[in-house]
Amino acid sequence: MFFVGEERIFACTGIFIDFDGSTSTSTVLTSASLVRASADEYKIADDLKIKVYLPNKQLVFGTLERCNLSYNIAVVSVKGFRCLRTAELHNQVQIQPLKVKEVVAVGRIFESGKLMATSGILAEKGSNLDCKELRISTCKVTKAGMGRPLVDFDGNFIGLNFYGIEETHYLFF
Repeated sequence: MFFVGEERIFACTGIFIDFDGSTSTSTVLTSASLVRASADEYKIADDLKIKVYLPNKQLVFGTLERCNLSYNIAVVSVKGFRCLRTAELHNQVQIQPLKVKEVVAVGRIFESGKLMATSGILAEKGSNLDCKELRISTCKVTKAGMGRPLVDFDGNFIGLNFYGIEETHYLFF
């Protein structure tokens, strides 16, 4: 969550990744929409305060470590918490053409911490946006679900979801 003062500006979902091998810090991969300035989408917001809602229901401050506004991804670190189950980004899943691949977009509801999920399939058509790395799934993701992981039914991390009115774009990892 991104705050200015005590006012929540934006909330989205993320996924824990193994970033630096630290035993006292966890790292979250999420959407850069979390840190974008509302007046200028190509700029990181000033006076950035990021709060992370952990699986153990603690609310802690996070630090923006890396951000790429073009790819719409951000990496946030959380000190004093170590997530032992992280997404494996280095194990690339091979997606076979013309084979229906069922997937699930998974996230948490901010207020309650309960899991939410929506299922769909990976679409064969490409994105109409000007980023060739973006792909499309039929999972319906809300703005609050941006940054949530897209996984297959074998538990493999496929990519990071974004929001779209007609279709859901995701960045394939």
